[in-house]
Order: sequence, then C-alpha cells, then structure tokens
Amino acid sequence: MNGSAMATLKSGLLILLILSFALSSNLEAGAQASDAQEVPARLDCGPFSTTPKKLPAFTDELVFTYSRGVFKTERATRSKSGKELLEGSLDPLGAIRIAGRGSYEDGSSDWIYEFRGQLRRIEPTVLIGEVRNTGGLIGFRRCVIRFALPPSELLARLSPQN
Repeated sequence: MNGSAMATLKSGLLILLILSFALSSNLEAGAQASDAQEVPARLDCGPFSTTPKKLPAFTDELVFTYSRGVFKTERATRSKSGKELLEGSLDPLGAIRIAGRGSYEDGSSDWIYEFRGQLRRIEPTVLIGEVRNTGGLIGFRRCVIRFALPPSELLARLSPQN
C-alpha cells in the first residue's frame, strides 16, 4: 500500500470510530431519557413575609422527572419573565431533599428553594420548605410540595430500577 492509500484508510477508520462513538453515546442518552419517570406535584407557597398583601400565597403545578434517584423540574415565573430550576434526591431510606434557584431575566430578584420530607407508603408524601429571596426585596415564603400520585403509584415510579 502506498502512503496515499494508507492515509485514506486511516481517515476512514477514524471517521468510523467517531461515528460509532457518537451512535453509542446517543443510544445511551436515549436509554437514560427513556427510563425517566414523570412525577406530578403541587407547589403551595404562603404570602411573602415582608409584603404579604402585595405578594399573596400562590399554588402552581409541577412535573418532576425522576431517574436514578434524582428529581428535576423547571418552571417559568408568572409575574415577570424568568425561571426556576429545582433538583433533588431520594436516598435509600426514603428521605427526599429538593433545592432550587430562581431569578427574573431583568435581574431584579433571585431566590432559593429548600424542601425536605420523607417518602410515605400509606399517606401522601409532602415536602416542607421555603423560598428565600437572595437578591431584590428581602423576605421568604413558607412552602410545601405535595406529590399528586397516590402513595402506591408514587412508590412504583420511585422504585430503585427507575
């Protein structure tokens, strides 16, 4: 084989290697995405501590994705353009912890969420927490996350194989 043919063969093998790596990565990512479970919940927050009449209590629906012990969700803010990201975990003993961050696109305010609770087998699972502003108007709201599924269905979706 001459030098030109060898270079062409090496280039072809390199392209084949890159394509097979990309295909296996896509298949693995697809498998990870397909094992994610949807877990509907409701976020109930009380009025804002420093301006309760201006910023009253609110309720919003959430849908977490759950895979391999990790919860994730994102929601758009309502009063101004912005978003919140919440992520958490379920440990082997059933303790659930969820934390998150939110902000308005204009930078006028940002905040953090923190929730804790225990996975329940008979009664609904409820996480207790709060949202606390870290920028802009200072204050907090007491909040809960209530998982919407009946306990048996929630346990099935959160089982170790998911």
